[in-house]
Amino acid sequence: MDFIKNLEQQIRMHRDLYYNKTPKISDAEFDELIVELERLAPESKVLKEVGAPVSADRKKIKHSIPVGSIDSVKSNDEIIDKFHGCDVVLTPKLDGLTVVLYYNDGKLVQAAKRGDGAYGEDIMHHIPYIPSIKTDLDVGLTCIVRGEAKLFDEDHKTLGYANRRNGASGVLNHKTASVLRSGKIQFTPFEIFVGHELTKVNRLQLLHQMFPLKIPFEIVEKDKIHEIGSEIESFISDNIADPEQEFGSSIDFQTNKGNRYSVDGVIVSKDISKSGTGDLAWKLFDKVTNRTTEVQYVEWNTTRTGNVFPTIKIRSIELDGVVIKRVTGESADFIIDNQIGPGAIVEVIRANGVIPKIQKVIQSGKLFVPFECSCCGSNLEKIGAFLFCKNPKCELVLYKKLVNSLMQLKIDGLQEATIQILVKHFFGEEIPSIVEFVDVVLGESLVGIKGIGSKKSNQIKQNLSAIIHETDLVKIMISMGIPGLGRSISEVLLMKFQTIETIFKEKDNKESFTSIEMIGDKVYENLLIGLTESEKIFKELFQNSMNIPYGKSITEESKLKNFVLTGKFEKKRTEMAKLIEEKYGWKFSKSLNKKVDYLIVGSKPGSKVKKAKKMGIKIIEEAELI
Repeated sequence: MDFIKNLEQQIRMHRDLYYNKTPKISDAEFDELIVELERLAPESKVLKEVGAPVSADRKKIKHSIPVGSIDSVKSNDEIIDKFHGCDVVLTPKLDGLTVVLYYNDGKLVQAAKRGDGAYGEDIMHHIPYIPSIKTDLDVGLTCIVRGEAKLFDEDHKTLGYANRRNGASGVLNHKTASVLRSGKIQFTPFEIFVGHELTKVNRLQLLHQMFPLKIPFEIVEKDKIHEIGSEIESFISDNIADPEQEFGSSIDFQTNKGNRYSVDGVIVSKDISKSGTGDLAWKLFDKVTNRTTEVQYVEWNTTRTGNVFPTIKIRSIELDGVVIKRVTGESADFIIDNQIGPGAIVEVIRANGVIPKIQKVIQSGKLFVPFECSCCGSNLEKIGAFLFCKNPKCELVLYKKLVNSLMQLKIDGLQEATIQILVKHFFGEEIPSIVEFVDVVLGESLVGIKGIGSKKSNQIKQNLSAIIHETDLVKIMISMGIPGLGRSISEVLLMKFQTIETIFKEKDNKESFTSIEMIGDKVYENLLIGLTESEKIFKELFQNSMNIPYGKSITEESKLKNFVLTGKFEKKRTEMAKLIEEKYGWKFSKSLNKKVDYLIVGSKPGSKVKKAKKMGIKIIEEAELI
């Protein structure tokens, strides 16, 4: 376990260096650390973290739409399975630093780095030195644009960096803008969020019209999805800067202006109107290496889902300069079928330069498979290829669920070590529910408890009390700790059902869940069990958020908007007002006054338009909203 904690610390350290300082390792080397942690501790909360928190000495802003990560695929079959029957769009996976731009009526009002996905570092002071970022769009559009900040050609070398990605990160992480005055940092947009629906191709075309630097894209029609591998290779070949260049962990593409930039894969997206829904990243890797070694022992660790997962400790070997000490045990069946235990001789392969796993068992070892949970002593159940502790009162499972839920909520000051101290101090050997934990920690004095002074106590209490007003519905869904309920599935569930309350109400309606492309029978079974177990606790903790429609929760500011209608609409005026209230969470007002934010205009509007302009009230056409 010390090895896993050390690995987690390394990942967090390198994330912080990349997002807040200057990277010390390459992207491929960082991916190796992630993949090793995935194999050794697939339930680690570090794997669910995005980016890195903004440094305390830097100004941060809250992203109105969380900046999530894109799932990577390791085979073409994964793409075919997910996008069967759909037109998809291929775009390059830019190897730089994600930047988010916020425009209001075409004027740039905010700019931030990705940060941890929820909050990003404010970089508005850098914008004058990045000429490819437009501060005034050609159209009066209110939108959010995401793109990649990067260096071109050999500019990273002139600035003293090992590669373009490190250079972009290092330059943007300076506290002053002086290092940017060379104008070498460039911005290329790859996604836009607007108030009306546009397909992926339409969104890319809109970005091409508004920004000087453009990314290439290619449409793969649904009847060619089974040829996705060759389509991706063709897309790369058509855009690679040097046809003779060998594929590695990154390659060079050429911009529409003739400059070279780094690409480390291809993004595959559905050509639909929902931005970022279920995108997949097909990543570039280089080679496959393997070595033979001996198994020392097999660890069996209980996860928060009750899965008793095997990790294989091997005699250390080096593959491509990386020391490998542990590999995944895959499942109980994998261990049993291959007779893996102390003394086994195995061939470890490192496919694509990142994934260490057992390729072949040359000689079997001394097999040991546990029959009881190491924590509660309950008999383990075999479900499919895996072993599970199904005791609902198993303290280890309950504790890991509690920690996972609290960590998913990203409460400043409340790290795992602090949670452990507080649980032991207030509850002894008992494991509280998240509601009990919150109630006690808010109600009792924390000052004097190991490592907690008045400043940290205030920080914990203030941030913990704020979670009952949490409006990020995806964050709440993920914090339930349900197997398989990650960001992508949380988002599609909320898109379909709109509120968490409705998801709970519809949980027994299997057809309504499995009609969603990403949810099959097995995923639904896990969701049903998890939602049933979580319903009472999460309704109590997040009672203020259960009925907030998805989209209304994306920005706290949106809950405060008032609007007035003028003109004729396709629906009756009362129906139109109700529709806007339900979709955006705004409040309908009958007359224009200083508290009104928007005037919604239908056909043949009246004198309210002129009055709204005088008052500085934003005017929105009906077509932009509905």
